[in-house]
Amino acid sequence: MTTPLDAFDGAFSLSDPVIETDQSAKTQTSETLRLFKEMLLMIVSEILSHEADPLLNTPYNQFPHRQPGNLSVVCPSYPEPHVNMEHGWQKTPPQFHHFNQKQEMLDGNHHNGKYAKNSDPGDISLFEGKSLMPLNSAYKEYLRNVPKAHWQEKSTCSHLNALNKQDQKKFKNMDITGIVNLQCSHVFIKASVDLQFGERFFIHQLKLNRLKHAHFRFANVDYALTLALQQHCHLDSLDNKFITSCNHLVSYDIACAYWVHVMERFEIKFPDLVPAVKKIHWLIPAVHMFNHKDNCIYIHAAAYTPLAGHFHSEMAEHYWAECNQLGPQT
Repeated sequence: MTTPLDAFDGAFSLSDPVIETDQSAKTQTSETLRLFKEMLLMIVSEILSHEADPLLNTPYNQFPHRQPGNLSVVCPSYPEPHVNMEHGWQKTPPQFHHFNQKQEMLDGNHHNGKYAKNSDPGDISLFEGKSLMPLNSAYKEYLRNVPKAHWQEKSTCSHLNALNKQDQKKFKNMDITGIVNLQCSHVFIKASVDLQFGERFFIHQLKLNRLKHAHFRFANVDYALTLALQQHCHLDSLDNKFITSCNHLVSYDIACAYWVHVMERFEIKFPDLVPAVKKIHWLIPAVHMFNHKDNCIYIHAAAYTPLAGHFHSEMAEHYWAECNQLGPQT
């Protein structure tokens, strides 16, 4: 089977005659794709089923700290209490906290956009926010409440100057201009969100007593980071201690701008995640680093970060080689 129509004919020959044979190829293809989506959800739900969790009485088989019904594939090497951490890890001396180190990477891709066009209104995700992408209605509501930019602050970093000069014409007639992934250092995606108008940041004047200045508003990237942190939302005291004490590295190619007001943004939008965000040390990928100023190198390079090892964080680019082949189809 080399085409969707071949797949449709094959499914028709193996099924009850419930599919009209006189349908057009366009209708047949649409129904076949919808059938595949439903089949994919059934397969993934069966493989990653959480319904059986209460039946597993041993502590090694229960994952009460994970989100119920989560259908994403969890990295087996990523440090996780109750799963792959040694007993007594909480007694690790501060100078050895890198033994429990979490390494994550943020990266955006503008080749995976989607043009605004008439499409099937029934062509929606069946995962309902239980996998890598957020629930669409919740994400749209979040973006709707983000204040619009009154002005856009220019950065002195040369890498961000290039970002500021993005040709907005390339985003014309597009309702999705790219995606942002957050993944671990073993290239397991933890969260992915759509972009609007690139990785631009929003700025607005906060009318709060403690925040009198304008600051960056990375609305989309903040949401991706939030989704990743919320994957362990059902936390007991042991989990909370792990999140707030372990060494947490997050790499982003424009981290020198992103991290400046990240605490203020999370205090406003996601205050429950502030303790976890406080523990993050922000890095810039090794190859991208040469596009930044020297000051960025000394602050955000893994080579100058104690206990970071050789975390070059360029693995974030691996997925784009495959994803870029899908971009022109949308």
